[in-house]
Amino acid sequence: MEKSYWLSRKRSSVANAASAGSAEARLIHLDLAGRYSVKAALAGAEVVAASVAPIVALTLPEDDSPYYERLEIGARWLAARTGGDERDAHLGMADRYARLGRTATRGGR
Repeated sequence: MEKSYWLSRKRSSVANAASAGSAEARLIHLDLAGRYSVKAALAGAEVVAASVAPIVALTLPEDDSPYYERLEIGARWLAARTGGDERDAHLGMADRYARLGRTATRGGR
């Protein structure tokens, strides 16, 4: 279930990248697609080999404020083009990226 969710997010991001109006928006969507692809692979690995090998947690960089700003812009862009629960999920991620960006700006405090 989780793997199919991340794969659907990846496909959506690739489609959004193809129709993006600027190179920056395209880059953001392709970056998100790559992250979703990794998350899908990790979700599949959890199901197949949960007890065989430890799963490496996917972490985001802590000291790159412009990076989080781009992710926030992308998430808000996606939220503006969706509705319902999906919109709420995108807005939640945008708020998370905004918090992480503020933390990175303050030096991790």
